[in-house]
Amino acid sequence: MGISRRSIILLPGLLALLLAGSRAAESRPAKPTGAKSAPAIPVEPARTNLVEPLSNGLRLSMKKEEVLRRFQGLTEGFGGLVEGREWTFWYTPGTGDIERCTLKREVRLACGIGVGDSLATVRGKFPGGASSGGNYQVVSGQYDLLFEAYQEQVTRIRISPVGRRFIDESAPPPPKPKDVPIPSLAGSWYVTRGGGGMVVLKADGTYTMGVGGKGTFRTDGKEVLFKGALEAWNGGRGTLSQEGVLEFHWKSVEGFPNSIVLLRGKE
Repeated sequence: MGISRRSIILLPGLLALLLAGSRAAESRPAKPTGAKSAPAIPVEPARTNLVEPLSNGLRLSMKKEEVLRRFQGLTEGFGGLVEGREWTFWYTPGTGDIERCTLKREVRLACGIGVGDSLATVRGKFPGGASSGGNYQVVSGQYDLLFEAYQEQVTRIRISPVGRRFIDESAPPPPKPKDVPIPSLAGSWYVTRGGGGMVVLKADGTYTMGVGGKGTFRTDGKEVLFKGALEAWNGGRGTLSQEGVLEFHWKSVEGFPNSIVLLRGKE
């Protein structure tokens, strides 16, 4: 089969187009194989403790004597009161623990809230509280906060511990005690406070009660955790306060304190 003159004329033109396209492709920059991501913008970690450290350096876990050594201009009053121009605190006689602190001016919480701020600003930082008599009360971690206010502006900030005392959260936690071996608790335990009766703990982690109750138990450090009948006492959580003494302390729904103490009998 012969090639026509027309085909011979078209071939050089087609070849020129192919060569031009090849040169254009070579002149274009190659696409990147992997695009670099934009540098990450550093994000400041959220502050979990909105209360401490206070702006004046006071740690609420300090003892009274340490506070008096560190801060000037404080005067002691009656009933465990120590007063200053900017802030005041009450302490527990004997232990020296701060049991309440009131900020009156200038000293601010770790989140920046202080006297003079609006309650709207406070609610933004500490949502979920309750308003009463123009004041605002809220719990944040271990702190029970009362923001006293006049015309929606904070005039004082009272800080109390939710528990019995303030805990220094900046200090490393103490090492967890080793679990008490279950067989070492086996024996008869007698109720000596909060009622009567007997609980028999067995080396296999089970127990029985004189009134017919039963269940299982395990240890977690110095705590003994019960399932079954003894869950009626503090949810089944007891503490070995000393050798041979097992204590349960809790509050009822109405807020009344309850206490059960077991004393190990002599075998």
